Amino acid sequence: MATDSTGSYPLPDVASPNSGLIDNCSGLTPDCNPGPTLDALSTYGNVGSQGSLNCTFAAVANWERVVLGAKPDPSVITAEFASTGGVGTGLSNQQVFDFWTNKGIGGIRIKSETELSTDPVTLKNSINSPTIKAVIAQLEFIKGQNFAGITNIPSHEYHWVLVVGYTPSGPLVVTWGMTKQMSWQQWNAESIKMWKFNT
Repeated sequence: MATDSTGSYPLPDVASPNSGLIDNCSGLTPDCNPGPTLDALSTYGNVGSQGSLNCTFAAVANWERVVLGAKPDPSVITAEFASTGGVGTGLSNQQVFDFWTNKGIGGIRIKSETELSTDPVTLKNSINSPTIKAVIAQLEFIKGQNFAGITNIPSHEYHWVLVVGYTPSGPLVVTWGMTKQMSWQQWNAESIKMWKFNT
């Protein structure tokens, strides 16, 4: 693991804090693809680690919006998540994939999910691919970790985000109704899984 996207530096136990504000970059270059401009983002009921723990369905709804051009109804997404029984406890990755495949989330079903490597090159190539555009990633926070402007995460937890772009500083992720800037150091420390999907 490394503190930058090229693997040049050793990774400390806890990633350094950053502001979470998006770095300015324009155009598609090896270090910059800001992704789509997303206005009026919904939280889909996911307002932080003290919320209803539906970061999974929120990430799915955001993926459907960015990749498919859908407009998921926040009340439908919230109700579907509540129907799973995951409020207050969260869901496993497989539970989310099974629900999305068999019942659909926001009226859309997937045919399959494919796990990708979380290395920065694969992430950039996925964002740049016209057939992928955005990926969902699972992050693992340890107590005291820093994430996209959130400092000193209070406890060990897992979190799903939609990755929509990248700058020289790191990935751009959608979560809690916002687009946030991660550092490459945070990404390398916290990302544990990443997927593309087929509908």
